[in-house]
Amino acid sequence: MSRKDIFYQHLIAFQGIDGKINDNDCRFLVTENDDSKENEFDLKNIITDKSLKQGDYITIDSIIYMVIDTQKVIDSSYIKGTFREALKITLESTLQDIHAVVDKVKGVYTQGQQLVEVHDQYNFIIPKSSCSYTSATPQNNLIIYSGGSYDAISIDDSKEGILIITGRFNSVYNPHVYTISLNSNSQSMQESATYQLAATATDNGTIVATPMLVWSSSDSSIASVDDVGKVTALLAGNCTIKCSFMNVSASCSFNITVKASLPVVSYSGIWSNTTTLKFASSSTYIATQTTNGIDTSSNINLLYSFDSIGSDLLSQGKISITKKTNASYTIKNVNVNTVTDIHVTFVDSTTGTKVLDNQLINLRGIQ
Repeated sequence: MSRKDIFYQHLIAFQGIDGKINDNDCRFLVTENDDSKENEFDLKNIITDKSLKQGDYITIDSIIYMVIDTQKVIDSSYIKGTFREALKITLESTLQDIHAVVDKVKGVYTQGQQLVEVHDQYNFIIPKSSCSYTSATPQNNLIIYSGGSYDAISIDDSKEGILIITGRFNSVYNPHVYTISLNSNSQSMQESATYQLAATATDNGTIVATPMLVWSSSDSSIASVDDVGKVTALLAGNCTIKCSFMNVSASCSFNITVKASLPVVSYSGIWSNTTTLKFASSSTYIATQTTNGIDTSSNINLLYSFDSIGSDLLSQGKISITKKTNASYTIKNVNVNTVTDIHVTFVDSTTGTKVLDNQLINLRGIQ
């Protein structure tokens, strides 16, 4: 350990103060900055062996400050940073509250042939991690500060960790009252099922046609939600789907149950005689149904259909088909004297399943 580190450890022990760097509790040294009077800013220095970068927040006695500059101390393990008090501002596009270093712009600027005094502009120093505003479209980025709405007329993003936004007064800020509601606040469904949530958002009582919504799930392993509110049940359990709009949100609770297993239904059948039918002979088809291995043939209700040749012979009375039970039919060669092939299909009308598909029936005449 270097001399500087040993000296630092002694100072921390006897002169250090407790506070936070971002959300992390720690102990550090704080000193006044030599440039405070020259720049008319209340600058302070922090010395710490913790991670520290520009744009970080420091909290001391519930007051929030921002680090605006850092430097590594040579031959030591600690970092020196410069920080200033940060004030609350609001990013108007999302109504997100953040803290920024705020400076009133002083001086004059040229407008045509005249020098105009600046009296309605502020510089806002903001952590890059807290703001998505870009220099490409500064005019679309509005800041609410001290009851006023400010247009971002320029954004300097050249510094590491921070943005410097120059804002010009636009108007007195008129607070918006936002609401959001969902088409359901509670749903129960089985695994793999889907449900479409729909949101209605208002701004000062007027429905917003295309609101910017943010969807989220409290447990995406139980149910997921996409960016248009379609919920997919994944696993049995409970979770909440949340939809956020500006500074308001609405939620729907989901109870996901285990998907019921589908019954395994199978069919079989036998003919009482051969399917080669001589003149005046007949054969009966008897169907059997099992559900999960249990005989459920009493549930069958067979329907039949012939191919075109068989349908013609049936209409002419040369063959007949008679329903014996719900699960059996008898086909008879009534009066076919020539060798003819026909086909019959049996369907269980209860399930729509083909029990016997396109079965060949060979009519042999008098042979």
